[in-house]
Amino acid sequence: MASPDVRGNPEECLYSKTEAGRAEIQTRANKLSPALRSTLLLVDGRRDAATLRTMAAGLRAPADALEQLVALRLIRSVHDVVEATVARPSSAIAHRFRTVSGLMSAAPRSSLSQRCAPAQGPSANGWSNS
Repeated sequence: MASPDVRGNPEECLYSKTEAGRAEIQTRANKLSPALRSTLLLVDGRRDAATLRTMAAGLRAPADALEQLVALRLIRSVHDVVEATVARPSSAIAHRFRTVSGLMSAAPRSSLSQRCAPAQGPSANGWSNS
């Protein structure tokens, strides 16, 4: 059974670990079965669902191992990660930009804009720009 958030062919879906999934690897807080934990370890954002299912079957993981990991929010489809990133630029990045921009005084702004403007007439070294 495919995860409800998968688009297109579910077997071509790539999965990556969530923050909770990475924490689970470190802490073992969810007490996953060895086969399910091993399946979680295999998820790397590069292998498609079909490959992960084949590998998980070799580990004797349940057929719905990926769906169980999605339900536990330990993994999610890479498509969803990309879609969320494109849809909402990081507010942290925007905040840093506004902070740095606010700290920059008018003098450096003026100096930077003059340096970036195309040269007019002879350059400082005496050579012509033409």
